[in-house]
Amino acid sequence: MTTTADPYAEAFEDYWAAGWRGILPLPYGAKTPPPAGYTGHDGVDPSYADCHAMAEEGPANICLRLPDGVIGIDVDDYNGKNGGATLSELVAKFGALPPTWLSTSRADGISGIRIYKVPAGTVLPTKLTGIEFIQHWHRYIVAAPSLHPEGATYGWVDERDASTGYFPIFDEVPALPARWLAGLQQVGREVAVKADLTGAELLATLTGLPKGEPCQHVLRAAGLASAGGDRHDSYNAAVLAVAGAGRRGCPGAPAVLARLEQSFVSELTDDIKGRGTRAEAVAEFKRGLVGALQIIAGESQGSGCPDDVLDWLEIATALPTDNAGEILELTPYEQAVHRRFAILRVNDEAKTMLASMKAGQAPTLDGLPLATFLAQPDEAERYRVEGLWPAEGRVLLAAAAKSGKTTMVVGNLIPALVDGRPFLGRFNVTPVAGRVILFNMEVGPRTLRGWMRRAGIGATDQVEVVNLRGKASALALGSDEGRRRLADYLARQQAEVVILDPLAPVLASLALDENSNADVAVFFSWWAEALGLAGVTDDLVVHHTGHAGERSRGASRLLDEPDAIWTLTKMKDTDGDEADPIGMAGPRFLAAYGRDVDLIAEGLAFDSATGGLILTGKGRRETGSALVESLIWEALQDGLPRSKNDIVTLIGKKRDIVLPAIDRLAAAGRITETGGGKWPKYASGSQWFPVVSEPPNQGGSRLTREPLGITTSRGEDQEQRGNHLGDPLEKS
Repeated sequence: MTTTADPYAEAFEDYWAAGWRGILPLPYGAKTPPPAGYTGHDGVDPSYADCHAMAEEGPANICLRLPDGVIGIDVDDYNGKNGGATLSELVAKFGALPPTWLSTSRADGISGIRIYKVPAGTVLPTKLTGIEFIQHWHRYIVAAPSLHPEGATYGWVDERDASTGYFPIFDEVPALPARWLAGLQQVGREVAVKADLTGAELLATLTGLPKGEPCQHVLRAAGLASAGGDRHDSYNAAVLAVAGAGRRGCPGAPAVLARLEQSFVSELTDDIKGRGTRAEAVAEFKRGLVGALQIIAGESQGSGCPDDVLDWLEIATALPTDNAGEILELTPYEQAVHRRFAILRVNDEAKTMLASMKAGQAPTLDGLPLATFLAQPDEAERYRVEGLWPAEGRVLLAAAAKSGKTTMVVGNLIPALVDGRPFLGRFNVTPVAGRVILFNMEVGPRTLRGWMRRAGIGATDQVEVVNLRGKASALALGSDEGRRRLADYLARQQAEVVILDPLAPVLASLALDENSNADVAVFFSWWAEALGLAGVTDDLVVHHTGHAGERSRGASRLLDEPDAIWTLTKMKDTDGDEADPIGMAGPRFLAAYGRDVDLIAEGLAFDSATGGLILTGKGRRETGSALVESLIWEALQDGLPRSKNDIVTLIGKKRDIVLPAIDRLAAAGRITETGGGKWPKYASGSQWFPVVSEPPNQGGSRLTREPLGITTSRGEDQEQRGNHLGDPLEKS
């Protein structure tokens, strides 16, 4: 990127227009210091007029103080800093990060600050090995087009397409995945919201810490000051850890805090790069101590070190005693064993108490005498889609890769649900009175928009499209708050039918394994709870099939949850392997089974103009026969007579499949026999139409003449068929 003479003056208006605030100047060619009063817990954002005034003060770098609700993951992977390794460990633990904008002055592809949105008020740890977390109250981002002290120029990289540019759009910043958020908060759980205390209250908190000889917990906490890295952060971490140990009851914290202050002041005043006077160093340490006291003030003051376990060990366990009943002195190992035993016993009793509490909150158990139960009138069997989708039911659509699942959902099912069209040209539908909500987790908005336009949906106001590609964590099903949030959204939208397409990204965002029955059960429990809170009774979940394409991929529990399972497959090779004989443009079949649902696999014909599908009435065998017949007829279009052996070799299928098809075509006059005798030859005959009869065009739209999902007209369309292009089903 070209060096800019005055980065702040050039760029602040563009950042403002992109939705950013907290746009601050830095000395030109430097990272610090920012202007006073605009950073930290008490900092304020500059107004637009403030930014204009700052831009007139001469050449300056530019930085962003992130707003509450946005964080930066600052990875340093150079000069012995191992941020890349730490990032890899986090990815292995919490899953991949979605692509975002990266602010960097380096070209290693790892180092730099990646930005993500988080819930307002989120507090994360400030640093891990080689990584710091930029937060509203902690640090800022030196941003493009600033000049790095080493001479490089900062730039933004859009990881979505590796493009470069100055300005990320605030509204397009992706959310930090839920698993990352929960994991990082667990790592930094000691960082709490600070209490607003007066000077007297702070002093009371400090003087209330137990005095005496420091225990091992206090000494270990003090050691954080020498852990390396940024001195300010290291000492702050040590002060917080020592004060926290003292608040929990460990002795010796006041004396250790005093020694930490002496060490800190000495280091800063002796360092030629330090901040100057002793008074300034003391003031900086005091600010860190005040922050630590504000954090620990939210906890009650403990009365003893956790190592002083004999009192509660005596309650939780039977400690060995001598003849006089005095507790025997235990070795450190024996103390550790009894402590662990006590903890396990306490945990067990706590689980019992928790189970008892939950049992008291469970719904009451009410039964009916059998005579009363049988005397109740039966409701007529109702369907959302007659014969396929029982009313108040869940459907799992298991689809092979590239088999047209999205075409079936957006081009056929949704129009049927809102416009009342027969589904697949055959099945009556109970139209929704409310709305259909589509959670699109996979298809790009532009592609999806084109497909839905082609479908010609009439009642567009009854469909809500929620595009969450790359944003699966937005559903946040893993928490009570997240499920209530989703339920509130669905209720506001008057949702009657909810479609999730597909399931896998949501499972990944929740750190759930599709191959685990327990994890799948957890997902459906959360999903059903959210839909139940919203009053939604009908939902369809789309999931990919396994490599064989015949059943849902993953845990068997996936097959237990739905009331009906629809399976969308492509035709297997007639020679018996799992390849598709005509590529991605091969025949598709729909089968369904479940509660009062039973549809044997039946072929689908495709309308390329509308994206509509219609059941052909042909099963796999009949469709396979028509396929082989069409391949034979196409092979003879060059006008050269060929023997049966030649035809078998030419189309590459088994003799026991090809020879009967040749006889059927010859008997029907589709191909002509020449030469006669023992070894007749065959050539193309009349214009092609299948031997197997086809159903009438019930919908009045232009259907392909074969149930193969492709067109068969000559010329360009025929060329497309030969190389498997021009099939909209292929793109879903």
